[in-house]
Amino acid sequence: MKHLRTLVLAFGTVAIVAAAANAAAMKPADRIKPWLGTWSCKVPGNNHTATFSPIFGGNGMHITETGKMASEEIVVFDTKTGKWIDQYADVTGAYNTMEGTQTGNTVSFAQVYPASNAKLTVTMPSKNQYKTTFVGSMNGKTITSHEVCTRT
Repeated sequence: MKHLRTLVLAFGTVAIVAAAANAAAMKPADRIKPWLGTWSCKVPGNNHTATFSPIFGGNGMHITETGKMASEEIVVFDTKTGKWIDQYADVTGAYNTMEGTQTGNTVSFAQVYPASNAKLTVTMPSKNQYKTTFVGSMNGKTITSHEVCTRT
């Protein structure tokens, strides 16, 4: 029985390591592909459209968002660090750079420039929907925003 448990643990460990290696070996273009296209996003006070287009030979994305808070983003996956890099600017002149780590279908971003405690979580529960939660501070108050986007 002890050998069977050891064997099961060994095969389980090999499967986990193989899955992690497979995910790490994934090309940036393959990571980006599910996001490409146009999305209709609903967030209180700012329903908008987000369009994800490939750039840099498919190794990055350009995101254009319409609406009251129109914005532009460049997003790439850094294969050396295993992190998503997101550079954002909007119609108000606000800008930031965030780094994100991916676990399954969720990317957890933290703002790295300018220095801030802002966090953004992006989850894709299906190929036709993604959800975001943003938490940050503005004028000493904590701001939380949720959006749900569906593929058009």
